[in-house]
Amino acid sequence: MTSHAAPGRFRSWYTAVRRLGEARIYIAILILVCLTLAGGLWFQPNRFARTPAYANLLGILPQHTWGLLYGLVAALLATTLIWRGMMTLNLTAFTATITLLLSWWAVFIFRVSTDDSTTVVNVASWGAFLLMAARALWLTVRQAQPAPTPMGA
Repeated sequence: MTSHAAPGRFRSWYTAVRRLGEARIYIAILILVCLTLAGGLWFQPNRFARTPAYANLLGILPQHTWGLLYGLVAALLATTLIWRGMMTLNLTAFTATITLLLSWWAVFIFRVSTDDSTTVVNVASWGAFLLMAARALWLTVRQAQPAPTPMGA
């Protein structure tokens, strides 16, 4: 005897996620990524110092500063979930997010291009995070703009 409750549960979960909206899902994922990195930079300092690609980043700013920046970006992104209609806040949060992710992505691209033993995992990861941030920004701006009206209407 099979239970038919599972498909209904999946549909209700799927419907709940769809109601959130694609932009808000991307923002939530980016918040989790930024909080994870902030926590790692604050509470696992030796892990980042031992990795050559991260050592390049730690030469630019100390790890606690990077952790603070990621924490601030996560807080900014969280405020965009609360106050969705404030376009200035949204643009500020996404500018900070994209700038921070882009700076790390550039360091990883430099590392991969100068060292043959380095894998492209970090380049791909940060590229995916950047794509999510750009897509969330685009969706947020698109949702905030009124629908175009036909000429003469």
